[in-house]
Amino acid sequence: MKYYINEDGNTVFTSQYHRAKNSCCHSNCLHCPYGTTLKNLGVKIHSYDETNKQEIEKLYDQLYHIKDNFTASLIGDAFGKTASQPDASELSLLTLKDIPCGLIEIKNKEIRSFKLLEHFGDQGINETYLNSIL
Repeated sequence: MKYYINEDGNTVFTSQYHRAKNSCCHSNCLHCPYGTTLKNLGVKIHSYDETNKQEIEKLYDQLYHIKDNFTASLIGDAFGKTASQPDASELSLLTLKDIPCGLIEIKNKEIRSFKLLEHFGDQGINETYLNSIL
């Protein structure tokens, strides 16, 4: 998909669209696959609190599905480990340009897990990057 319509009715170009142009326009596009937006503006981490509780719970419903629990259970049974998904209140919100892009679980200043919304997976937001901003 090269674009989508956001909740405000605006057209938002995906990283697939930007890659097809073969160069960066240096406009800090939301889904810049060249790292410009990430470098210039960075991802922000917002702890679970009353101001972002609803957004975290909304993303939690999108990113942590029942099938994830089932899959985790199967893997746990197969390898003798128990895996579980975090509670929404244990997560922090990740934003890029003040737009929610994912959730992260941090315990003792270490990343336990993180999940990104589909359109943010091609922008260099990975564990190494997230560790660098903790």
